[in-house]
Parts: sequence; structure tokens; C-alpha cells
Amino acid sequence: LYVGPIETASQEMLEALYRQARDSYYSGQPLIVDDMFDKVELKLRVYGSPSVVKYPRCSLKRQSAYADAEEDHSMFMALSSIWTLLLLFGTSAFLVPSFYTLSLAFGDAFGARSLFSGAKSLDGITRVNHMVLIGLGYLIGYPVASASVGALQGLLTNNVVALKGSCPNCGLCIREDG
Repeated sequence: LYVGPIETASQEMLEALYRQARDSYYSGQPLIVDDMFDKVELKLRVYGSPSVVKYPRCSLKRQSAYADAEEDHSMFMALSSIWTLLLLFGTSAFLVPSFYTLSLAFGDAFGARSLFSGAKSLDGITRVNHMVLIGLGYLIGYPVASASVGALQGLLTNNVVALKGSCPNCGLCIREDG
């Protein structure tokens, strides 16, 4: 089967060459050298040919699994957006009660009243409410904000990726983040 230069060959011709070369390789009589086979396979991947999709496979030697999943940029953006919103929520739950209480505590010291409070003095119940508000802000806001920072760092350093690929059993498109 003559294909001509790989760069200008059609997808159909390359798929035929790929199938023929793969079958002859598995029969013990390689048709083309490995480098040429890799170039044909790469060109077919560029075309998006289903002929070169290799389903999940395992390596017992390296104890790892391989798959032809590809990055899912829309899922990546969705994950980034969600973690950014959680970071904003956690930061505001952490900082707003602190700023509120500081404005109440130091409002009289600087001769200015807080915008949030119309009371002239803080009674016991109000002080307890403020302490509970600060405590809940620290207990909820700080863990949410720090987890969000960790997740965003993982996303930005490519330690966490969003993938999509076809299931080898049913053919459905599967999305995974991890």
C-alpha cells in the first residue's frame, strides 16, 4: 500500500496503512519501521481518528494504568470557578466578622461610629454574639479558604487535571477530575 508523504496523505489512506502495519507487526513480520509507525499514529491522532484510540491498559511492571483520555478544558474552567467561589466564601466568612468586630471595638476610640451598629455600648449578649460570629468565621472560613487555595494550586501547577475519554465497555464519554 503506497501512501506517499505522511504529511499530505489523507486520513483514509493513513488508517489503511496503520491497520495493515499493525496487523503485520502482530503477526511477526513488521511492514514499516517503528519510527514511521509512530509518525502515522501521531498524524492519525491529529486527525482525531478512532483507529488509534487505545483503551485503558495496565502495566503490572510499573503498577500503573494508561488511557487515551484527553484534557477537558471546560471541566477545568468549571473546577477553577467553583474553587475560586469557595475561596471567596471562605475568605469572607473569615474576614468579615473580624472587620465587623474591630469596627465596633475601635469605633469609639477614633470618635467614629460603626456603620453596622447603632448601639452606643456593647452589652454582654452582644459581645457573646460577636465572639460566636468570629469563632464560626474562623472555624468555617479558614478551612474552606485553605482547602480552596490547595485545590487552586493543584489546578494551576497541573497536579490536578480534568480528563474525558470513552469507556472501553459501553463507549460513553466519561469525565474525571483528580
